Amino acid sequence: MQIRHGQLKYFMEVGKIPRLDIIDADTITFNYGFYLGIQSVHSLHEANEIPAQSLEKSWKDTQEYINRAIEYLEDEWSEETYTTTSYYQICLDNEVLYHLWKDLGNPPLECCPIYIITVGSDKNEKVVYIGQTSSKKSRFKGGHLAALKLHDPIYNGIVKNIYLANIMLLSKSKKYIPLEYISTIKGSKSILSEVEASLIFYFKPELNIHHKFKQNYKISSQIHIQNFSYYSNFLHDHFIGV
Repeated sequence: MQIRHGQLKYFMEVGKIPRLDIIDADTITFNYGFYLGIQSVHSLHEANEIPAQSLEKSWKDTQEYINRAIEYLEDEWSEETYTTTSYYQICLDNEVLYHLWKDLGNPPLECCPIYIITVGSDKNEKVVYIGQTSSKKSRFKGGHLAALKLHDPIYNGIVKNIYLANIMLLSKSKKYIPLEYISTIKGSKSILSEVEASLIFYFKPELNIHHKFKQNYKISSQIHIQNFSYYSNFLHDHFIGV
């Protein structure tokens, strides 16, 4: 089951637009768990080059784009060209989609708000730090505390990587829901913090301080990790029960 980095574009390609007004606690279920999709990997020495990954910005961009798209449908097209379904999406045909993208441009990507720092390679690779990337500027510019700790001589000569991952929820109808679809940014950030805390509690990375020895999260569910970075199979198809 693949998590696509560009879920909104994929969703629209198959002829649907999510209805943000009804995506809420009644739509999402945590019984099916979460998906954590590792989308890219960077060597530690490339940390300063990692683009900013702001959940707040991507949430705002996504919400604005979807609302503009729905307004476009209402203003430019008749009811015959698209329909509102009984749950959380609007259906549209290929002709409408072509003109919508022509006028509005491509939809924004969701961000990768979780980063995982590892040391080692192959079977010896292990997680040493987990954090949130969400920031208006790169989290790693100016020096990151965990990255600085990796200059300790005990890590000399060991491969050091940073993996970036996005989070997908599931609706009760088992449809993917990115954090950017949640009705409030507060709700999106709350779920992000829950996932971060549960990952830290499970892996207990040696460079993390908070969440390692106390269950600082309320949502107990399964997390399915998949690695789409094409760099390695690290944590690919790994299940976490928290």
